[in-house]
Amino acid sequence: MSKRNLATIDTDMFTPIGRMLQQAMAHGILNDMVFGGLETGQTELQGILAAPVATQNCSIGTRRVSWDGKVYRYSSAAANCSNEMLAYSAHYKQALNWSAVVSGALASTTMVVTVGGSDGDGSGNIAANYLAGGQILISNEATFGSISLGIVSNTLVSGGGAMTLVVDTALPFLLTTSHKVEAMGNPYAALAALANCPADAPMVGRPTVKATAALPYHWEQTWGPCWITPNNGFSTVDVGNSDYNNQVVVWNGTIGPHDDIAHGEYAQHIGYVLSRTQAGTTQGAPFIMLQSVRK
Repeated sequence: MSKRNLATIDTDMFTPIGRMLQQAMAHGILNDMVFGGLETGQTELQGILAAPVATQNCSIGTRRVSWDGKVYRYSSAAANCSNEMLAYSAHYKQALNWSAVVSGALASTTMVVTVGGSDGDGSGNIAANYLAGGQILISNEATFGSISLGIVSNTLVSGGGAMTLVVDTALPFLLTTSHKVEAMGNPYAALAALANCPADAPMVGRPTVKATAALPYHWEQTWGPCWITPNNGFSTVDVGNSDYNNQVVVWNGTIGPHDDIAHGEYAQHIGYVLSRTQAGTTQGAPFIMLQSVRK
């Protein structure tokens, strides 16, 4: 079948709904594109700048793209999250580290793995569905090598032991005790900001509103123009001045210049400066193009 340009097709050929699609192809669309979706019982998408809520509106990790290219992820907070800083996820440490497989049938979406005594919270404890929305890596497969699957659910484990996982794709091979797995939780769950941030924690996004553990559900911006508190004063140069005016890194939730040696050990590249002072001097509030956070 040859390719067709739907923007040029005669609208008289379409049903009323078809005409709307043709017009979108011809003139563009203004609505957000949403990949994921509403939770059961929810009828309306939570606004990007709506106040955080206690009841989950979308699947955690739902991706939302606005017409101007900004990208957002639906997230939940475990502690205070400021919309003037970037946030990190408590799931930045692996929940399963090279763990043994117990069983998993070909074409099944269920597997059983062994949780070690130092996995999960560090003591072999993993709450029910704590890993939902995360990723599991299956290694040591002779034909497939290593594959990564999304995690749908997991059973409760205390002090290590067998844990049943449901994944989002049917297993392409029979799992045996020769296979090994590693897993992490959903990177957009259990978010927190500066006050609780470990030095080595990677940042996953900028909260669009202030969220708390009591009102956790909100959107995180992961791509596009935004403002984030700079760590001015911690370096001989500040982000946005005439000498270090483009590349931006982040540590502890705030942004700084690439050449900040004092805080370079855990620096994460997250974008570049979009605008600075007309004089080219130290800028207290540079707009940046947020990038290199999971899009």
